[in-house]
Amino acid sequence: MTRFLAACRFLLVIPVIGCVLLTAGVVIIDLFLVGTVAYIAAIGVYKLFISDAETKLPMSSKINTLKDLD
Repeated sequence: MTRFLAACRFLLVIPVIGCVLLTAGVVIIDLFLVGTVAYIAAIGVYKLFISDAETKLPMSSKINTLKDLD
């Protein structure tokens, strides 16, 4: 089951490619923000589900306890 779930993460390549193509297809200035959001979504989905590299966060972004949320 673990092997199956690990292999399923590569199904998310399809939405990543779609978001990148949407970004590349947006050339009108009015749709610039749509292209930016699509690019950020593609990068986020890739980093969360496909990439094996650990994301390095600044110390201020790491939350270890509930007191860190203050």
